[in-house]
Amino acid sequence: MYGVLFLLPLSWQRMGVLDATGAGLAFLPMSLAFVALSHRSGPWSRRFGARRLMVGGMALIGAGIGVLAFSHAGQSLWLAEVGLFLTGVGMALNTGPVLATAVAAVEPTRAGTASAMVNTARMAGATLGVGVLGHVFAAGSSVFAGFSAAMALGGVVVGIGALPAIFASR
Repeated sequence: MYGVLFLLPLSWQRMGVLDATGAGLAFLPMSLAFVALSHRSGPWSRRFGARRLMVGGMALIGAGIGVLAFSHAGQSLWLAEVGLFLTGVGMALNTGPVLATAVAAVEPTRAGTASAMVNTARMAGATLGVGVLGHVFAAGSSVFAGFSAAMALGGVVVGIGALPAIFASR
């Protein structure tokens, strides 16, 4: 996920699709979707179950990144915007239930530690994702090939990340 957030604006700028300001503004659909929906993840989690929201959120994130893989390195901006919007909705559905599930799984005196562990794992994954997707991007035969391969890999990794929630015992 974070590898995507790192590569996409740099790709747009490198190819002359958008300048730095435009690349930042292009992330508005994702950001607005996250802001508009994340406060609903708690009530929806209670209504539908945290597991469903986590799986659905990860599926939407993976689908959004998959759409980015087909956006021709973001040159098809409308397609990239659809991918970013799906990613933002998925993040909104997933983030709250993940933290709530981790905190609920431990004694109240350990809630801070559980939350910190989730955030530490997220940052470790972000660091690894930027490195791996950056390498795949750089190894491509062209900017387009590298971008598409990196986004496809990112989508697959997000899909794999959903497996624990899919197969977790209820």
